Amino acid sequence: MKKSKKTRVFQVFSIALLFAAMYIVCFSTVSRIDFLENFVDCIFISSLVAFVALLAYFLQIFIHELGHLVFGLMTGYGFASFRFFSFVIVKINGKFKSKRMTLVGTAGQCLMTPPEPVDGKYPYKLYHLGGVIMNAVVALVAIPIYTVFYNNVFLSEFFIGLAAWGFYIAITNGVPMNSDFVCNDGGNVATMSKSEDARRAIWVEFKINGLSKDGMRLKDMPEEYFEIPNEEKLNNHVMFSICVFAQSRLMDEHKFEEAKELSERLLSGKYPSIGIHSCMLTLDKIYCDIVLSGSADVSKLSEKTMVGFIKAMRNNPSVIRTQYAIAKVIDKDEAAAEQYLDLFEKIAPTYPSSADVESERELIEIVKIGNNKIEE
Repeated sequence: MKKSKKTRVFQVFSIALLFAAMYIVCFSTVSRIDFLENFVDCIFISSLVAFVALLAYFLQIFIHELGHLVFGLMTGYGFASFRFFSFVIVKINGKFKSKRMTLVGTAGQCLMTPPEPVDGKYPYKLYHLGGVIMNAVVALVAIPIYTVFYNNVFLSEFFIGLAAWGFYIAITNGVPMNSDFVCNDGGNVATMSKSEDARRAIWVEFKINGLSKDGMRLKDMPEEYFEIPNEEKLNNHVMFSICVFAQSRLMDEHKFEEAKELSERLLSGKYPSIGIHSCMLTLDKIYCDIVLSGSADVSKLSEKTMVGFIKAMRNNPSVIRTQYAIAKVIDKDEAAAEQYLDLFEKIAPTYPSSADVESERELIEIVKIGNNKIEE
């Protein structure tokens, strides 16, 4: 999976901005410490200062997701889930529950259910840019507070950290661009602003997520949510995501021939996509090949992008399911297969979507019993 030129530019830009933020945070304090006076004490103080700066960074990540939540609620969205690293608070059938999950390329995520469209329109800019707005506001407020507490090493470091990290996160999320695996907030808004179809696709995507976390399987959702756009409309990653949901629905329906064909079409390179979708489609295609023919080409799993994806998503039910199939059928390693089964059962109770867990358990069972149809 080759990186696009825009992705490489974004990565270079992000790294440069990161070093700039780190320089500001570190220089603001290090320049005031006399290392020659008491080297040991200075190292200790510097370590505490680094911890305070790191705390400011984590707080800005939380503030970013809080921004999505606040602006979403302000514009009529309903709460679905709030994730900070792997810790998730999810609202399931009206009740708040604590779950665990990670999503490659993200440190947090606030998902909400969108309001019903009025005359085909619904608010989207404030919700999607809420995190960027909140980061920038907190960063601006932190600057004058930093000057007030300048003589206090730890407080001044904390507030200059809030400012530097706030602007860093706001810029890297606000400037439209893709990373290796996901598209940032600015990229989503830019795409939605240009296309009514894209706005509809995002609405459907959030609707599907809301139904899924309440326990509804993809195969039981309205069929119109999964209509594949025509070729002319498949010109951005948002429209591509609807195709990915359609492919996932075919997997849930155990229509593996159709799922494989759609996966191959989407992986052809003809359409703009994001890394997380390409990686999941690659794993699903391998699973379909295993179920349909008892063999599969797994060479792509050694590519750098796939290795990083699988490592970051090792506790994802879909990833575990395919790894189980590879271990059992391709590698014929029963011990490894059992380890994947144990891992699946370990993560299942705390995964946010019971519908996804149920679907993936069926797919595992298909491999276990050696055919492509669950016995009634």
